[in-house]
Amino acid sequence: MANQISIYTDSSNLNEQKANNSLASSGYDQYRDPQTPFSSLVLAVDELDNEFRNCDIVTTTKVGDDVPLVDIKLALMRWLEIINNRYAVNTIKSLNNDLTIYINLCHKFNINPFNITDREFINITEQRRIDCKPSTMSRFCNSVSKFYDALKIDNPMKDELVKSVMVKHKKDKGGAQGQAAHLTSLCLMNFMKCWVQVTILLTQGIWLFCHLCLNV
Repeated sequence: MANQISIYTDSSNLNEQKANNSLASSGYDQYRDPQTPFSSLVLAVDELDNEFRNCDIVTTTKVGDDVPLVDIKLALMRWLEIINNRYAVNTIKSLNNDLTIYINLCHKFNINPFNITDREFINITEQRRIDCKPSTMSRFCNSVSKFYDALKIDNPMKDELVKSVMVKHKKDKGGAQGQAAHLTSLCLMNFMKCWVQVTILLTQGIWLFCHLCLNV
């Protein structure tokens, strides 16, 4: 038994060393540099190192293949390089901000972001739905969806229950915003009507004053 444990440990350490070497040779470290646009996201993902080693399995692909953390990081790095080449600076900043917030939410609730259920996703984004406008929440969800698609793992944003919650958020908050806009429009229309009436009365008053002056 002791020999088996030793062999297993040696094999595990070897796998970890290979994973670390893969990251080192890929240039992953450069994305931790604060001067790079995605450093806060990469550092947030790095916090998983407190729970997993790079060779540890953190999720599975859509076809059931095991995915170690190192493969997640390598896929993330490849996607970030594509994003840097493809998108404008403001879009990159928005993506980084949204995804950093998301990964940190997962850390806050002790959830593995790469193996999250529909219920977990709904729960951890509840406060964000309360605080955000539908347009902001829509952008956030779009960023998260791109993130999962790039990593080729299960995307919670494509779950029907999650979709329905986001639709309800848009309907509820969008309806409130629509009502406020409608009230603003009514107030403006009433103001314009009053202004027209006041203008007419002033015109009539001026005409009457002039008429009286001419007859004196």
